[in-house]
Amino acid sequence: MNISRFNIQNSNYTKFKSNLKEQKSSKTVEKHSTVKKHVLICAGALVTAGMGFAIYNKSFIKTKHLTTAQKDFFKLCKNSKLENYKSSAQNINSGIFNIDLHSHSNYSDGYASVPNLLEQAVSYADKVFAKTGKKFTFALTDHDRVGGVREALKIIKSNPEKYKNLNFIPAVELSFSFISNGKIKAGELLAYFINPDSKEIKILVENLNKNRYEMIDNAINKLGKGFSRSEMENYFINKDGETFAYNLHYRIRNYAQIKNRINKMAKESNENPDLLYRKIMQNYVFSYKRVPKPYVSPEGLENYLKQNNIKTKTEIYDKKIDEICEEFFPKIVDGKIVSNTENSFEKIIETFKNDENVVLAFAHPYFTAQEMANYKKEFDSLIKLSNGKIKMAEIYHQSYPQNIPINKINEINQYLLKKNLIPLGGRDNHSSNLI
Repeated sequence: MNISRFNIQNSNYTKFKSNLKEQKSSKTVEKHSTVKKHVLICAGALVTAGMGFAIYNKSFIKTKHLTTAQKDFFKLCKNSKLENYKSSAQNINSGIFNIDLHSHSNYSDGYASVPNLLEQAVSYADKVFAKTGKKFTFALTDHDRVGGVREALKIIKSNPEKYKNLNFIPAVELSFSFISNGKIKAGELLAYFINPDSKEIKILVENLNKNRYEMIDNAINKLGKGFSRSEMENYFINKDGETFAYNLHYRIRNYAQIKNRINKMAKESNENPDLLYRKIMQNYVFSYKRVPKPYVSPEGLENYLKQNNIKTKTEIYDKKIDEICEEFFPKIVDGKIVSNTENSFEKIIETFKNDENVVLAFAHPYFTAQEMANYKKEFDSLIKLSNGKIKMAEIYHQSYPQNIPINKINEINQYLLKKNLIPLGGRDNHSSNLI
């Protein structure tokens, strides 16, 4: 199994030109009323003040049915440029930065609470409106969790006038597994205009997280004496088991390998293994380079030990530990992925197939392409399997690592644009500061 980790920084993009055509449907008004009832009416600013988008371009999107909210959203994304997503000091001061469609709260792996995020968002939205007459569009997209969106909608609904200059879009970032060249890989989709209280999405994310939580306990129990969930939580996961789906399995393995090694080091030096673990991890994670939880790894510990001249005869990896942890990894059986801690791409599409309010987009497509043996064929396959649900791609993703060649990012973006996917973007913000 080869499931890699996503990381994030800035990049530059080419402009998008669309020759798509809009097709109107008599069902549009009826479906839009459903969206307002179940989702948008809760989002205060979206309903009371309107989404504040420009006149719809007549040649824009090729589809049979579109809700008004979707039309406005597509129009906004088509008319937005790289500068509108880029939060440079100049763009912030001028109000040019006015759209962010990818952000996280502490319901997943962000550091800000939802009330704090909304306070920052509405404060900035008021400044943008005062300078430009435009609203600030903001989407909360926690990883496989909708509790933050649910809380945000309640807050906005309680005082919609306060949020009149903020277009809040309820959303979620959904991890999905797929098979590439006989191996299990992972990508992420952004789902916009979700109803966090719908039965379907509750099943999709709540059952998933329940199973992940149980998997951690089962893995710890299997590892046996010398391992504990509380030790793992301090440096690898949040207490509720939050994580990226594909990374949870690796975090369990990383914890097991590190703790096993420190247990052996304690035996070498005749020390208490739990005390030594806390001492080493505190220095490695917080004093060394303040390593974020997804990146705490056996290799990182090895570098820390070497750089601090800490001598040990123990090895970085233990084969038996890996064998135990791999029992909890997803498996391929008869050509299909078997796992109750991962959502397959097909399962996500099945969940939303009858929900015409939801819009799906490929999140940071470069990362997903890196998981693929042949990104052109495999993106084509996923788009086809989506049955028209995937209409967008995060072309203006703002948090790619700076060491990624821009030509590689543009190559993948251009291919997806040729597939008539509408560009959107976001900062993938995880910090406590929104602006």
